[in-house]
Amino acid sequence: MLCDFGTKHATAGTGAELVGRRKEPVIVSRDPTVRDRVILSRAASLLDSVGADVWTPAEVVVPCMLAAQLLECAGGRARRVPLIGGEIGPTIRAAMTAMSQLDKRTFGTDNVLEAGRAARYAMRVLS
Repeated sequence: MLCDFGTKHATAGTGAELVGRRKEPVIVSRDPTVRDRVILSRAASLLDSVGADVWTPAEVVVPCMLAAQLLECAGGRARRVPLIGGEIGPTIRAAMTAMSQLDKRTFGTDNVLEAGRAARYAMRVLS
């Protein structure tokens, strides 16, 4: 969606102001598409499963649960799924790979970006 708004630009050295109107794209908050909801749900489910696993270190549980919650706030719905190969690292990577497949508007939302940061932090702690 495009939005019209006026802009003021000061001209250097003259003190004169130029007033003009231009169109710039503005990202408007919207609900994610069905495809994006499926991807958000998959990523949230994987991260939630890592957080719920009894063998996951506490330093990894918290960022994974945070990421899962943020993805749910973005429109996903977590459900319990098995870990990828029974391992924590590949499961977090699979969730991050899923997030990379989101539409750029959905991926660019604060909740998804923060979820990605939390998942990246969890991977760093595992290394």
